[in-house]
Amino acid sequence: MNRTEVINQLFDDQRYFLIEKFEELFEQLDPVTIKKFQRFVDSEDDDEVINGLKKDLRCMLYNYKHIPEKTRKLLSEDDDTKLIEG
Repeated sequence: MNRTEVINQLFDDQRYFLIEKFEELFEQLDPVTIKKFQRFVDSEDDDEVINGLKKDLRCMLYNYKHIPEKTRKLLSEDDDTKLIEG
């Protein structure tokens, strides 16, 4: 899976997650939030909006790439410790 496919998959998964949560919490939301989210849902077919969101997602993944790198390192160190102790 290449980077573009991963970003597309991540975007689609999160969009569906947000829609599910919106439907679940609809009655608890204020009218302004409902209006904003409905605009988001209505614009999901707008390529310019989608490409902008994907660009933002790509930047966010790049800017926070240190998090999975540190996690991977910690997990690797934990596995090494288990091998030494075990």
